[in-house]
Amino acid sequence: MAKKSLFRGYGPALYVWSLAIGLGILCLWLKVEAAFVRALWVDLGILETMTPRILMGMLLFGFLTVLIPKESIARALCAGSGLKGRRLPLGQELCCRVVLG
Repeated sequence: MAKKSLFRGYGPALYVWSLAIGLGILCLWLKVEAAFVRALWVDLGILETMTPRILMGMLLFGFLTVLIPKESIARALCAGSGLKGRRLPLGQELCCRVVLG
């Protein structure tokens, strides 16, 4: 029986987090503590402003996927939908830009 990997299913996220933590430790080691703390506060400020926007977008589009029937979306985006099928994704992108800023 093959041994299951502990990190199976995380994919690139594990590498991104490892890179972020490693660069943070490198910044702390090479620069003074004040530079590290200043960069950390700037990053936390960005995270604080982006998290509510991302959650709101996920919530809105989650509701839309439940409320709009899949058949109507498939009919609007099928190969023969023409210009109407191209306008629908453009409208979704514009709505997303308005909601997320």
